[in-house]
Amino acid sequence: MPRKEIREAAQLDIVGKWIDRPSKLPVGEHTPGPWRVSEKCDAVVADHATGHDDAQSIHDYGGHLVCESSTKRNIRLIAAAPQLFNACNAALDAFGEGQNEAEREAVERIRQAIYRALVIPF
Repeated sequence: MPRKEIREAAQLDIVGKWIDRPSKLPVGEHTPGPWRVSEKCDAVVADHATGHDDAQSIHDYGGHLVCESSTKRNIRLIAAAPQLFNACNAALDAFGEGQNEAEREAVERIRQAIYRALVIPF
């Protein structure tokens, strides 16, 4: 089966199971939010351990490093990722499968975003 078809089949299977039980959506293995833009440099930091947790790094970055060396125009979006992820899950709870074509399209776009965040490897 071509890679695109495998990915689409996996997406339908995995995302469909999540949508059937929206309260049990996996949260992934990311650093818990909130994330924020560091006040010390162009980095995204958290209050939770990330693996960059030595005292010097925490001091230098102003928190536990999530992401560094991002452009200024992307850094706020990256910092908002956990909140956006939670908002997507809440929207799925509210929309269900969608009552009309516009809502069904929105639900599908949200499913695609969640799938991309949790399933598609780098």
